[in-house]
Formats: sequence, structure tokens, C-alpha cells
Amino acid sequence: MIRTLLIGLAVAGAAGQVAAQTCPCTGGSRLNATQISSTFSDFRVTSVVSGQTHHLYHGTTGTLIACKLGRNSTMDPSEVVGTWQVIGTGSNATIRYNYSGGASFEYQACGAANQFSFCGVNGAQNFIVNRNIISGQGGAVCTPP
Repeated sequence: MIRTLLIGLAVAGAAGQVAAQTCPCTGGSRLNATQISSTFSDFRVTSVVSGQTHHLYHGTTGTLIACKLGRNSTMDPSEVVGTWQVIGTGSNATIRYNYSGGASFEYQACGAANQFSFCGVNGAQNFIVNRNIISGQGGAVCTPP
């Protein structure tokens, strides 16, 4: 369940000016492949699911890092939990999370500004996430030791 919760973090970004398909779980517009990539790459996203806050950093090379208490924490350090990637092209694109334990989840990303919805594909749970504006830090506080 934690892996499913972490996935919701991944959906934060900015909606573009290109015509898009309607978002299936919230209305509004879906992000296209280019928008998904530019919205999430080198950004950390946050979601609160069932009262728990989760932070995921989306590395520029596809690495997915659970930020936790930070890379220097001895109690709960940040760690690589898998990879993320854009699947498909144009307005039919989705974002997929491949976790180290073998689980994968795919979402249609929708939204604008810094709040987005992830609409689950093939039974994945829907989430609302916020994008944290810390781009360009190379995952500074999220980089594992």
C-alpha cells in the first residue's frame, strides 16, 4: 500500500497550452508526453494519502527517490525506490512508476499550476498531488547516501 501511496506523489506539474484530452477522473485536461516530462523531471512531488505525507523526487534520468527524512538521516534516510517514465506520445501519454520490488503503476496526469490529479490506469488508485518548486537542486535533500 505504501508503494501505491508513493505513486500519487509523482503527479505534479504544469498543464500546457496544447489541446488535450479530458481527464477521466477529475475533468480538466490531461498532460501530454512533453508536459509530463517537463513537469516532473527534477521536481519533488508531495501527496497526503490516508493521513500520511509522502515525498517523491523524480530524477532527470528516471530515478525515483523517496525523500523521507533526507540523505543524512540515520533513522529514515532517502532511498531509491524505483524508476519513473513517460509511456506513449502526445495527449495519450501516461506516467509509469516501476518500483524496485516489482510493482508498477500507471497514471494519466491531469491538472495545472502545481496541483495535479493522477488517474489510475488498469486499477491503480487515483491521487491528488502537489509539485514542490525545488527544481534544479538535483534532488539535494532526496539524494540517497
